[in-house]
Amino acid sequence: MNKTGSDRKDRVISAAIDLFSKQGFHETTVSEIADLAGVAKGTVYWYFDSKRELFQGILIEKLEQLESEVIEEVEVENSPLKKLREIIYVYLKFYQEGKKVSKMFRECTTALEKEFFNGYIIEFNQRQVEIVAGVINAAKKEELVTSNQDNLDLARLLLGMIRTFNPHLYYKNDLIEKVEVIEDVFLNGISK
Repeated sequence: MNKTGSDRKDRVISAAIDLFSKQGFHETTVSEIADLAGVAKGTVYWYFDSKRELFQGILIEKLEQLESEVIEEVEVENSPLKKLREIIYVYLKFYQEGKKVSKMFRECTTALEKEFFNGYIIEFNQRQVEIVAGVINAAKKEELVTSNQDNLDLARLLLGMIRTFNPHLYYKNDLIEKVEVIEDVFLNGISK
């Protein structure tokens, strides 16, 4: 794809994110997306077969970017605790910078092909749990985490704590400041 084509596709995606996050999937039309992007309606269909494919493609691309960043942090030579902190940071940064996309996730169960997307989300979540559980296992081996709880359960708890701060659930501007809260409660608990 040439630079002009890439620019048009980027404008279509950006316009779609703006409109989907404000109006929702069902209320947004392809014509509105094209108008906001400054392209012909046919141009949207040149890049995407349907509004549903555009919506789904945006969400999948953003989740793949998130997963890539998490894996990148896990592969860095750091202590397991530093890796856990960086995973928390990556998620909160993703939410902070992607508030519009986070709003799109709210309605993904009604706007998308349930069989495909629900399967994709389940597999994505399972991969995330396994990645985090691997880091927790490494922390246990180094005796940095002393919990006898199952690594997968601990990973689910940590990811659940992180997702609590998703902008469509939690309306604060600076989510990054919550890294320390999550890290402290997860690693130290709430009682002495």
